Amino acid sequence: EQLRDAHQRIALIAHTTGIGTWEWHLPEGQSHWDDQMFLLRGLAPRPQSPSIEEMTGFVHPDDRDMVSQQILRASAGSTATQYEFRVVRPDGAVRWLASRSVPVLDEQGRLVRRIGVNWDITASREAEAQRQAKAVAERESEAKSELLARMSHELRTPLNAVLGFTELLLADDDRIDPAARR
Repeated sequence: EQLRDAHQRIALIAHTTGIGTWEWHLPEGQSHWDDQMFLLRGLAPRPQSPSIEEMTGFVHPDDRDMVSQQILRASAGSTATQYEFRVVRPDGAVRWLASRSVPVLDEQGRLVRRIGVNWDITASREAEAQRQAKAVAERESEAKSELLARMSHELRTPLNAVLGFTELLLADDDRIDPAARR
C-alpha cells in the first residue's frame, strides 16, 4: 500500500510538472513510456512504447545524429546522461526537450536498465534566444552611437576651420567681388 501511494504521488508530481518518465530494460530491449512521454511529442498515449526507429522519427532531423549517439552511449555505459534535443510534433510544431537518465545496475554491477525523464524546455530556450537577440541589438546600437560620435568629432574639426575662414572672408565685405563672395 505504501509503494502504491508513493507511486501515485510520483505520478501526480510528474504529470502536474509535465515530466515524462521512461524505463529501458537493456537485456530485453524493451522500454516503457508513461503517458506524458507521448504528450510531450504531441501524441496520444498508448500502451506500447515506440520502437527506437519510431522514437528517432520524432526527433528533429538536425538533432538525430546527436540523439542516436546519446542512446548508444547510454546503452553501453553506466554513467548518467543529460542532453537537450528538438522533436517535431505531428502538427509540425518544434519543441525542445531535456533528457536525463541514470543507469540501474544488478548485484554484479552490470547495466540492466536505464530510468529517465524528459520535459519541455521550449519556453526557456525561446527566452534565452530573446535575451541574446536583445544583447546583440544593444551592442549594435552602442557601436552605431560610437561611430556617429567619432564621425561627428572627425568632421567637426576640419569644418570649424573652413567655417572660420569663410566667416573671416565674409566679414571683409567691401574687398570681395560678388563672384568670389558667392
